[in-house]
Amino acid sequence: MKDTVFVVGHRNPDTDSICSAISYSYLKNKIGEYEYIPMRAGEISPETKFVIDTFGFNKPELLVDLRSQVKDVTYRTDMNIHEDTSIKNTWDILKDKKSSSLAVVNEEGKLVGVISVGDLAKSFLKVSDKELLGKAKTPVKNILSLIDGRLVLGDELAIISNGRVYVGYNSQSDISEDDIVILANDEEAQIEVLKKGIKCLVVCLGQDVSEEVVNLAKEKGAILITTVKDSFTVASLVGQSAPVSYFMRRDDIVSFSEEEFVSNVKPVVAEGQYRSYPVLKENGEVIGMLSRGNLLDVKKKKVIMVDHNERRQGVTGMGEAQVLEILDHHKIGNINTVYPIMFRNRTVGCSCTIIYTLYKENKVEIPKNIAGLMCSAILSDTLLFKSPTTTIVDKHAVEELAKIAGIDYEAHAMAMFKAGSDFGSKTVEEIFNLDFKKFQGGDIKYGVAQVSSVSRDELNEMKPNLREYMAELQEEDDDLDMLFLMLTDILNETTDLLCVGSGAEALARTAFKVDSDKELMLEKTVSRKKQIIPGLSSCM
Repeated sequence: MKDTVFVVGHRNPDTDSICSAISYSYLKNKIGEYEYIPMRAGEISPETKFVIDTFGFNKPELLVDLRSQVKDVTYRTDMNIHEDTSIKNTWDILKDKKSSSLAVVNEEGKLVGVISVGDLAKSFLKVSDKELLGKAKTPVKNILSLIDGRLVLGDELAIISNGRVYVGYNSQSDISEDDIVILANDEEAQIEVLKKGIKCLVVCLGQDVSEEVVNLAKEKGAILITTVKDSFTVASLVGQSAPVSYFMRRDDIVSFSEEEFVSNVKPVVAEGQYRSYPVLKENGEVIGMLSRGNLLDVKKKKVIMVDHNERRQGVTGMGEAQVLEILDHHKIGNINTVYPIMFRNRTVGCSCTIIYTLYKENKVEIPKNIAGLMCSAILSDTLLFKSPTTTIVDKHAVEELAKIAGIDYEAHAMAMFKAGSDFGSKTVEEIFNLDFKKFQGGDIKYGVAQVSSVSRDELNEMKPNLREYMAELQEEDDDLDMLFLMLTDILNETTDLLCVGSGAEALARTAFKVDSDKELMLEKTVSRKKQIIPGLSSCM
């Protein structure tokens, strides 16, 4: 099977982030060596929903954490035995697998215990116990298997639930009901023990039992077994037919779900007294055993970052993942990698513009629905070319992609912006987080959100509630010294900038040269990337 690579944008994804993930996954599945899966790092906006619905896509699956999990570890998956397995067969399995322990499961494959070499060593000290088979609730099938027995009478699924084991018989033998007796070719002795009501008779050396013995066993309801092995061998093996369930550890068993994070598992394994631990599915089914050594071979999740290059904007656990590529059009942040990677960063208005050029470079035909996605993303990020981030490359891409998709891009952009301005069903928190990113300038940690609409009245109506939410968020989040919110009027190309946090408003007024007696209404300002972030960063 091919390895999986997640293609994902930033948290609180915008239209470019989602469309880039889908469009680039399609291209990479045409030219790449892995299986590429588009993902999202948060809920999609109304605008993005309109776009993917228009072009017939489902929203990508949610990716919330890239930390390595137990399922990313190479552990052994053939380490289970059934609870009825004999201790003899269990020992053979342990030797064959060169393992120190095994998971013990029931009929449904659910964990019931763990057996180790140490537990088995103790079990062999008990095999001479005459009452062991009854105490251990031994299945008849275990006895048959170990002594190569033939079942003449009885049910192989029957359980020996009590009684003692005797080898041979004489008049002084203390044999009673429910006992198991091992005899050779002494018909008289066979009849005598059956008359006492024993539970099971084992006849050795391949002796065919007489019709009288068979009839008497049937009358008494006894189990009758024959074997070619001698009495001494049978006696030594019968004790080892006890099921492993009698000797396994049942209590205080440490196990791990395949979904657990390796970072949480390592301390438990390091401090634990055992070498191996069961790995379970969500339903409790055992799928393998994890050893300490396995944790040295952790398979990192593979990821391609689109529309961002800063870890703090990405999926949780990005630092533990193997980043293969980055496609972005923002400033370069604090990303670092272990190996060289393909990093494509261009001063264009949209990540999908970069992806469009990659389709061209690799001579891959752009499908109609993919063209629609990429065209929509460029129109969204450039605000129909109103943003100062717009380049001639973006405009050319939109014109060609619109032709492939069969759309009037101006009409489509207005419909898209209108859908994005439908905030009626959203809470204040959801509206603020539709397009929110965190940054750092010097020692200041700050966040900038943007809410865009084709109606300034709609933005003004939301403004008081959004300001109140910002104040609560900045106070609760220790990772935010300042918060800024761009209330952007797309049609008039203006942004009303809200500021929260100590020194935030003074910083913004300095950055954008706005007097203290005026509102922070920024004319010809629609781009967070090219207008707001550079101004704030420089001032910081």
